[in-house]
Amino acid sequence: MGAVRPFLVLVVLACALGGLVWAVRETAVEPSRTSSGAPLTTPPLTTRVEEPTVAPVADEPSLGSTLAEGAPRYTPRVLDAPPPPPLRGDPVALAGDVYLQLEGGALLPGVSGHVRLRQLAGGVVEELVVPVAAGRFSSIVPDRSLLTLIDGELNGEEVRFAQPTKPFEPRPGRMALIGRARPSYTLRVVAAGTGADLTDVTLREVDGPGGARLVTGPRTGAGEARPGPLAPLLTGAVSPLRVPWVDTRRPLWLEVFAPGYAPARALVDPRATGARTFELLPAAGTLTVHVTGPGRGRVESLVLQRLEAPDRRPIAAHFTSTPQGSEAPDPLVFEVEGLAAARHLVRATFLDRGRAGGTVQDLAAGEVDLHVGASARLDLFVPGP
Repeated sequence: MGAVRPFLVLVVLACALGGLVWAVRETAVEPSRTSSGAPLTTPPLTTRVEEPTVAPVADEPSLGSTLAEGAPRYTPRVLDAPPPPPLRGDPVALAGDVYLQLEGGALLPGVSGHVRLRQLAGGVVEELVVPVAAGRFSSIVPDRSLLTLIDGELNGEEVRFAQPTKPFEPRPGRMALIGRARPSYTLRVVAAGTGADLTDVTLREVDGPGGARLVTGPRTGAGEARPGPLAPLLTGAVSPLRVPWVDTRRPLWLEVFAPGYAPARALVDPRATGARTFELLPAAGTLTVHVTGPGRGRVESLVLQRLEAPDRRPIAAHFTSTPQGSEAPDPLVFEVEGLAAARHLVRATFLDRGRAGGTVQDLAAGEVDLHVGASARLDLFVPGP
């Protein structure tokens, strides 16, 4: 009986221990329930990660960084900013003596006036007008520059300098400039019949003889506007006038006209001293020429001559690019301005290329009287070949 009692005690302890383990296991596996018996839902575990705070780097700031209070702000560099202008150099004195060369070659000292130069420094081109007094000139220019001698005025004469002809750099020491009075070519522009000098005269360079201007002409069946006059050399001039200096190696065709007068042209050499008189006739209105007939497609040019002119040379020759044959417009229409109030001969011509050197042949011709300020029309008929 004494041996059985300890055995029973061990059995009871083992059962108690097993019940305890079972209770703990059921507690861990069995989810919690609410008072209504529904299981409790446990929210998922969320781990919060703190982002590190990055201090802005002073040497290489980022455009997206948030700067601390009072920290210097970063200004982005503008990549397309223009580069700084190149250095113009240190100032240096440009000085010298000026002489006026007279006819025969003698040099006149002590002149007064000015010298014009073109200066290139630091990528900038400027024109300098340097005064001349008692035969001397002086100016301050950058030492790193290029100077070009243009012209000048000495003792009231417009002059050109023979040397230096090319751009030069300023150098220490005095220069000697010799100016030669440029040729003086004088034009008198007068009214025909009275010989009175005209005012408000325009002078311009043109590409050849003539005077009349084609406003419209036939070209592939449509009117073609012609370019306007060239840029004038002088405007608002009063006769007699001096031809401005033109840097040329050959004579030039010059045209003069005044309001109410037809223009006139002449070949002038501005490199030489000379004089010429233009007699201007009153201007007529627009002359319209209609060319009809089966042979109109052969017309290559329209030639006009003033019959009262001493030499009766053509004053206008207008070339066309008319479609050939029956495709030519009917009529061919020409409108001409700048003609004088006088009697004119008008010829519709073509170039006969079958002969040696080519010969200009008339297809039709007619005369027309033009009056002051009045327009006129002339009809020409070209028969078939």
